[in-house]
Amino acid sequence: TKTEADKWPAHRAAFMDDVGQLRLLTANWSIEDWQSYDCCGNTVAHVATLRGSLCCLQLALERGCDAEIKNSVGWTPLEEAADRSLAAPARLIFDFSEARKQAAATPALSLREQALKAIETMPDFKLKIKWRFGSPI
Repeated sequence: TKTEADKWPAHRAAFMDDVGQLRLLTANWSIEDWQSYDCCGNTVAHVATLRGSLCCLQLALERGCDAEIKNSVGWTPLEEAADRSLAAPARLIFDFSEARKQAAATPALSLREQALKAIETMPDFKLKIKWRFGSPI
């Protein structure tokens, strides 16, 4: 109903494939706001996926909507897309998730590189070890 739709204007914008309105409504949203559910138990990403609104889905993912969040029936947006054979939204979600995973892995590589550079700049050192062999008996 119209009154229900007015409670979740961002979800309605995703439903109507109105990326301009969605951009305006979510300009100051936090990550928690992106996790909000509508009366059907879906996030903005779920609604955009189910409606095939690629622009709204991409905006939601870029602004911090978690692609792994589950709706009220326990499905992620990717699972919803796969269940309904929606190839384009599924590909968009999958590619975005992979890019996010690679970006998260990058700092670990740079930390490794920093450690190797630090070791290379350390001065050489000598260590004397005195060994004693004996029997405990």
